[in-house]
Amino acid sequence: MTVFEIAINVCMLLITAAVLLYLRHLVRVSGSDPVDDPERVKRFRETAPYHLLERGN
Repeated sequence: MTVFEIAINVCMLLITAAVLLYLRHLVRVSGSDPVDDPERVKRFRETAPYHLLERGN
């Protein structure tokens, strides 16, 4: 194998490891329960930009 082929293999190995770690993170986070905070919902309703709905944006 040439140096170029070895470098390509090492890069592919590192990219594969990074993708697997990212997928592992997604699997852990995707199963978490949503945040149930009534105070936060109340604040959002009070500060929501409802005027943008009237303009169509």
